[in-house]
Amino acid sequence: MKKLLLAVLLVSVLLLAGCFGASGPSKPTTTATVSGSDECADLKSSAQKDDCYLKKSISLASSDICSRIYDGTQKDDCYSTVAIAQTDTLACKKILDQGKKDACLITIASTQGEPLACREITDPILHDQCFTEQAVGKVSSLYCAEVESDSMKLYCTDEIYKLALDGVRPIDRLCREFLNQTQRETCFILYSGISKDASSCGGIYSGSYRNVCQKNAGAKITKASECSASAGEEKDICLATAAYNSGSMEPCVQASASGKDRCYYSAGTSGRLIPACAEISSVTLRESCYFTVARRLQDITFCNQVLDQGLHDACLNSIAIQLRNGGTCASIVSPELKNSCLLRVQQ
Repeated sequence: MKKLLLAVLLVSVLLLAGCFGASGPSKPTTTATVSGSDECADLKSSAQKDDCYLKKSISLASSDICSRIYDGTQKDDCYSTVAIAQTDTLACKKILDQGKKDACLITIASTQGEPLACREITDPILHDQCFTEQAVGKVSSLYCAEVESDSMKLYCTDEIYKLALDGVRPIDRLCREFLNQTQRETCFILYSGISKDASSCGGIYSGSYRNVCQKNAGAKITKASECSASAGEEKDICLATAAYNSGSMEPCVQASASGKDRCYYSAGTSGRLIPACAEISSVTLRESCYFTVARRLQDITFCNQVLDQGLHDACLNSIAIQLRNGGTCASIVSPELKNSCLLRVQQ
């Protein structure tokens, strides 16, 4: 019996030793110990805790800390601030408010030249604005193809034309990037008048466009009389080229009914004859004409000629960002675009 008791006692001692370890029994982790490693959790009110986590996330550049914030608005602001500072599109995607999420994405896309962020934007105005800025910033018409609005696509295209004429990139490569044949061949025509080099017309497949290109390369077309030998589509192309080169509406008088709008558009967007925009019958072309003029002159009064609310907001947004003018942002109707504008003006 004694042997049995000793055996039981020995087993009990071993079991207790295993539980407590060599240094005695371990102490259970207390709430105080856990909270002691997180000074924000020790604060009394949720508002104080949220403010603490916000400041901590910014100082440590950690979007993970934002998840501890209780207030939804402050949590979104936290993700946005850290995302923009760290160029982190994944942090943008954690934002629940769609308008703030889009504003976060376009800010990263514009400041860091990150076109992939544009594809994540759901607001149509911001989406088109984002890709237009990428096209201009990277001097590539490939991004214009991502623009969905007809008016914004026209504006995007015209900006690339302007950059082409300014010789920002090798023209042959730049013009060839246009996926649309008409836009591509128009690019070659406009450049031929600057380069005086007919070889640039080699990238044109259409006979009408090629003929005008070669004529423009020989001597820049500026008068309607220089188009008298042409007929049909070729004559309209020639007259539109003359209107663009001269900044005059005079060549447009002789354009066909279908060619007049494009001719007036060419005169207006040349930057030398703004009144030509008013002569355009197509709403899309007319408003795109005023948008282009407003953007190039950095004058919001021309934005007021744009009746489409989305394009009008985009016009104000574009100029506000150019001039870093928060007052212009305040005139934007779309809450999403207004927030994005104010955010980018402050960058």
